[in-house]
Formats: sequence, C-alpha cells, structure tokens
Amino acid sequence: RVRIGLHSGNCFIVNDLLGHRNTWGPGIIYARRVMDFGDDGHILLSPTLAEDLRSLSDEYRDIIKPVHDVVLKHGMTMLLYSAYGDGFGNKNHPQKGASMRSKYGEEVLRLQKTTLYPSIDLELSVIDPKKMIVRHKRTYEVVNKSNEPIKNVLHGIAMDVDIPDFNDLNIKVYDEKDRECKITSINVDKPDCKEFTTEFSEPITKEDTGKKYTLEYEVQEPERYFENAFLIDCQKFNMSFRYPTGNGIKRPQLMEINQESEKSTPSDIKPKISNENSHEVIKWEISDITKGKTYRIDW
Repeated sequence: RVRIGLHSGNCFIVNDLLGHRNTWGPGIIYARRVMDFGDDGHILLSPTLAEDLRSLSDEYRDIIKPVHDVVLKHGMTMLLYSAYGDGFGNKNHPQKGASMRSKYGEEVLRLQKTTLYPSIDLELSVIDPKKMIVRHKRTYEVVNKSNEPIKNVLHGIAMDVDIPDFNDLNIKVYDEKDRECKITSINVDKPDCKEFTTEFSEPITKEDTGKKYTLEYEVQEPERYFENAFLIDCQKFNMSFRYPTGNGIKRPQLMEINQESEKSTPSDIKPKISNENSHEVIKWEISDITKGKTYRIDW
C-alpha cells in the first residue's frame, strides 16, 4: 500500500544535475517530509493545508483529524494531520518522528507570572449513566497581568481509562464569542493523558476585559470521581454536577484534598440543589482560591 503526504506550496519543473526533468520547490519538499512520517495507507497533511480544508466544510473536518506533533529537521516541530474514513486512509497514528514531551511544568510557571483567573465555571454532565460517560465543560475568564500578549493556552486532560485516539474525546475549544480556538500542537497523546495547545483568535492583552475560553470534552469516568487542582489563583470557582436520577448515582459531596498527605476532608461549603426534568443538578460556589488547593467530588 502507498503512503501520501500533502502540502500546498510552490513547485517548479527544473532540470537536475543529470539533465533530467524533475520537480523542485518548497511545496514538494515539505510534502515529502510529511509523507516520510507515514506508514502504509496513511494520507498525511501539513497543518497549513489541513486547516485550510477543514475551514471549508464540516465534511472535511470529519475526515481530516489532528494526530500529534512531529519533529522536523533542525529540531522544529509540526502538528501532523491525517485523513481517513470508510475505505481510505489509515486510522492508526503514525509513530515515526513523534514528539512526546510534556510542557505543563514550564507552562504553570509562566501562568503564575502572567495570568489570573477571575472566574472558572466547571460543568460536569453524565450523558450516559450505563457507560458513565461524562461531558466536561470548563470556562475560564482570563486576565493578562503581564505586558506581553497571551496568544495561546496549553490544556491537559488526565483520564482513568485508555483513549488511544485524541479525536475520540470530542474536544471543542472556543472563546467568549463562540469562535473556535484552533489546535496548534499536540505534544502528549498517551492513552491516559492528552496535552495540547490552542490559539486564540485575538491575543489577550493587559488592557482586555471579559476574555474567556471554554474547553469541552467527553470521557468515561468508571471510578466516579473528579478532582480539580488549582495551579494559579482563582477568585471565583463555580462547579456543577448534573446527573439522571434513578440510575444508581449517589449525590456527590465536595471534599478538600491535602496535596501533601492526599488526605480528604468534607468541605463546609453547602451546595445548591435543583431538579431539571429527570435530572438533579448540584452546584457549588467557592471564592478566593489560592494556588495549591484541590477539590474533589465522588458520585
């Protein structure tokens, strides 16, 4: 089976050193580099071409998926895309040249110097009680306290189940105007851990107010718990848990976790409880959270 590498760029027909007609140019050179990362049956695309096509229609978005970062010559990285579907392409991720290095430690240090979260809204919704699939929706209000614009954000998702394919999480990231925040890097794509970067439509400057972004994804939660560790200060944290009643799901209790001893104690914060049709919704409001705090719910 063949493998295919695709890129959009200039190509020229030239005479080579042996006098033969040949193809040369940045377009074909880049396409060959993309192809070299593939295995049998892969149809791989450069990020430039992939994003251009994905912006044209939902049909292209369904068949052209981000894979992970790869290392090019001179140590540069590129987010690789793969096209596949019924009867074409190769759904398995290529392994050649994969760059898997967590950036979370250095990102946390940067965030602590540059970023403040006035508010975080977290909504957890059980959408399939039998498989215990939970939709996570996190909305962050972002204030830039540095003189440099914030152009992108790093996301981390840790799981209790193995999800080999990044795209099976149904990830969506968008800003306060519902504009998509494009994925520009997938630097960790392990079965139980994903780490990726998205880019804002407009950089966030020190003068900006009301800037937000939302991360959504769906994942199975067989252990029936969720923890949120605060790595930077947060002025207001709103968390809700929505679940169908009558499915053996217990009403969750908010716990505070000591990060050093990992000991958990029940929180004194009282939730607000409401009912929506056949669902119960539990909401907690927590103010003035300092970095290092961890909260947990079990259900």
